[in-house]
Amino acid sequence: MQGCVNLTAYPLENLDSEEGRVLVERTCSDLKRTGVAALPSFLLPSALHQIVSDAEKICPIAYRSNNEHNIYLDDLLGQSEDEVRIREMQQKSSKTCITYDQIPRSSLISVRTL
Repeated sequence: MQGCVNLTAYPLENLDSEEGRVLVERTCSDLKRTGVAALPSFLLPSALHQIVSDAEKICPIAYRSNNEHNIYLDDLLGQSEDEVRIREMQQKSSKTCITYDQIPRSSLISVRTL
């Protein structure tokens, strides 16, 4: 984690400290209250730059998918008029995925390097 995570702001290696307990309490509180826990500047700028660079290098081998589907990702099986109407509303989704075994072991994207 050193050299990757901003351990000054996020003392992950010392969660029993006062700062660590405050971090855990704040993060849990945020999650309960809003459903999201934002950790601004969690990654050091140098680590973020390296991760972006690594991602750009493996992007050409990514699996890509562009689909149109309903929110249930299934066929029109609804019985009620409302359910049929909801199932008929089409959504577009676009995904680009890299599988874990395609990520170089030395990359900061890989948890194996942390």
